[in-house]
Parts: sequence; C-alpha cells; structure tokens
Amino acid sequence: GFIDDARISNLNLTHLFWGGSFANRLKLDASRNLTAATGHVETIAEHPASCADVTVVGGTLVYCALDAGVLARYFGADVTIELTSFSFHVDDSDLTR
Repeated sequence: GFIDDARISNLNLTHLFWGGSFANRLKLDASRNLTAATGHVETIAEHPASCADVTVVGGTLVYCALDAGVLARYFGADVTIELTSFSFHVDDSDLTR
C-alpha cells in the first residue's frame, strides 16, 4: 500500500505522526519553552498516560503518551490528536489483507 503524505501536508503531519515525528516535535518545543514543563498523569483510552505541558510563545502545548510508548494526546496550535482506544492484543483478522 501507499500512503500519500501530501494529502495531509496542510496539517504538518506525516503518516508516522504517532511515533518519531512527535518525539522530534516535543524536543523542538522543549528547546524553546518559556517555563519548565509541567508533568502530570491522566487516563486516556482507559490507560494511564504521562503528560507534559510545554509553554511556548503562543500558548501551552500538551503531549501525552501511554506507558507502552503510544502517542495518546497532543493539543497544539495546529492540530489536536486524541487516542480513543488502545489494545495490547493483535486481532489476527487485521493482518489478513
């Protein structure tokens, strides 16, 4: 299969938004934060998530990840992402295409 990142380029995201690209975005925002980031724990999609509020010029950005490393929430100026469900189990029917 082919994923056309150009179709969502106006969102400044790629199809890999859930992984390394958000780690890089967090590193960039942390390097230009105005105050120390504030950490907190929330429950997202029925799982504990570690969150960081990063204040930058223009507002506060929220990054959250599940203990499994999955992006659970991002509230930013350009886009909002919220994990709605997560399972540690693979459904074999999803692998038969």
